[in-house]
Parts: sequence; structure tokens; C-alpha cells
Amino acid sequence: MAKARQYEIVLGEKKTKYRKAYRCTQRNMTVAINLSKMAACIEFRISSEMSGDHFFPEGSMSSLVVEKALLAHLLVYGVELCGSEICVIRDGELVLRADSLAELGLKDKALPASVNREGWACPDEAVHAMINRARHCPVFDDLGIENDVAEKLRAAAVAFVRSRATKDLAMKFLYLWVSFNGMYGFFSSLVRAHRNKAGASERNTAEWKQLRRMHSLLGASCGQQEWNKRKRDAACKAVASRVCEVGSNVTRASLSSGEDAGVARAIEEVLQAENAPRNFDAWRFLMIEMGYWLRCNYFHSSWQMKLYGERHGVEERRLFVVNSLLDEYIRSNLFRWLGDAEVVEGLVEDARRIAKQEP
Repeated sequence: MAKARQYEIVLGEKKTKYRKAYRCTQRNMTVAINLSKMAACIEFRISSEMSGDHFFPEGSMSSLVVEKALLAHLLVYGVELCGSEICVIRDGELVLRADSLAELGLKDKALPASVNREGWACPDEAVHAMINRARHCPVFDDLGIENDVAEKLRAAAVAFVRSRATKDLAMKFLYLWVSFNGMYGFFSSLVRAHRNKAGASERNTAEWKQLRRMHSLLGASCGQQEWNKRKRDAACKAVASRVCEVGSNVTRASLSSGEDAGVARAIEEVLQAENAPRNFDAWRFLMIEMGYWLRCNYFHSSWQMKLYGERHGVEERRLFVVNSLLDEYIRSNLFRWLGDAEVVEGLVEDARRIAKQEP
């Protein structure tokens, strides 16, 4: 039997004190990822001997763990190490060195080089969930939820990080909506799992139904009232001028009882005139319904060109308000959904409740 060799892959400064340590499983092998602000060190033992050009072939275990280390470093410190030197050490001896990842054919700039970390942090539990495919969450096993459901949250986290690396309002919206989509898609999958466990045969869930479930999670059931694309379009156009009156520090609290409460009441009066569901408040409508309306227009219609061209004042303001509310909700909840077992169990219970309410 071949002797197991100890390998270290060091990204960045070699002589550093590591302050964060994580474990992940890659192809049935435990890998240690140690982080400091200026470096990452990956450690593992393997019986086969790797060297030279064969150390980082595309799709190999070694290249995949480097990607995981970069992702973990970005989530923890908000900066990436792609431009740093890389060293491979085998049994204490340096066997490979390069000035950059790209020099070895590894992905360079797979994620943004730096992000705005104001107002959010990624707890250790969430980092573990991001770099380990298995979530180790018994409630998921009880419901028969597959790993691809949890993958929605990992994709949501990467999209959120990307949203914090751009100042362009339209591109920021695209990343924020992809992140939010991962969250409501995840929750809708929990509801679907409960329904199917009770005898339903729901396979693919329409987007409008996923959003309806998100409304229910946030305490604003749409009931059985007809709420369709035509009505949403009319309502979003009707409140457009009012959105321009929302302040620059808009939050859920400011719309509820703060400086934007007056504008929020005016928006809600317009919504009632447009026959929107009665319990749509301004916050839910702007974040979910107007967000979805913008999503449909930017993703699927002639608005696509506005992603690259100039946008007039109303469009800029609309994007700013929706972005602000999406960012606030995602940064307050996403990483807790990823790493807090009690929060996940609460979501599962909410999903069970909503599943029972649906016809």
C-alpha cells in the first residue's frame, strides 16, 4: 500500500497566523482549510503522489478545494486571493510555486476581488454549509429533501456577494434578485416537500406560486384572490411616481413607522385602488411584486437594453428602492438560513403550516 503523503497548498503569505479553520469533504477525503486575512492554507493527506503539471488538472480534487478556499476567504474577509502566489508543499518540502493561480491554469477572478461588507457577516456555520455539499440537517432527511434544494441557498449566497461588488444599479438588481430567487425557491421546495409527503404530486412549481409562498412566509397571504401579470403591471405603473418620494435610507422599518411611513400609506392606497390583495403592505409590494415586475422586464423584454444604456430618474429611483429592500432582507436572513439549525427548523415548520393552508 502506498505511503500517505501530507500536502499543503498555500495561497498568499506563507508565514502567517491562521485565525479561521474549516473542514470540508472532497471525494471521501477530509480537507482542512485554514484562513487569515492575507492567506489560505489547504491541508490533506493522500496516498497517490501528485506533482508538476498534473497537480491541478481541471475538475481535480486539488483544483476544487482551491476554489472552496477562495470562496471561504471571500465570505470571511471580503477579499479574494486570486492574484497571490501559490505554493505546494509535500511532506514539508516545497515542490511547486507560481506567482498566480492563472499561471497554473486555475480559475482567476472566479468571484469579485472585493465586496462591500457593510452590514453583514458570514458566520462560521454558513461558511461550513457553503463549502460542504452535505448540510447535515436531520429535518431535511426527514422530509426527503435532496441536496439540490440546499444548493439554491449556496447559489443565493454567491449572487449576494456579487451584488456587493458592483455599484451599477441594474447589475446589482440582477444579482440581488438571483439571490432572492434562491431563497424563495428554497422555501417553496420545503412547502412542496410537505405537500408531496401528504399525498400531493407537485413536481415543478410555477414562479408566481413560489412568490405567493414567500408572501405567506412574510405574513401576507394572497388568499384565493386573482393576482395576475396584468394586475401587477398596472399596480407597479400606478405607484411609480410615489416610489420617487421614498427616502435614501429606506428600510422595512422606515416604511412601517419611520420617515417613509407617509409615502408607504400613499402607496398602499394606490394598491387598494388597483385591487391588490388587501394585506399587501408597501414593503412586501415593493420588494416582492415590484421586484418581480422589474425582473420580468429586465430579463425577458426590451428593457434588456437598459441594462447597458442610460436610465431616467424614475427607473433609477425604482431600482434603488427595490435594491435597498432586497439587500436588507437578504443580508439579515440568508446566512442564518444557511447555518442556523433553529432557523432552518422554523422554516420547515412554517412550510408545514403553509402547505396545510394550500388547497
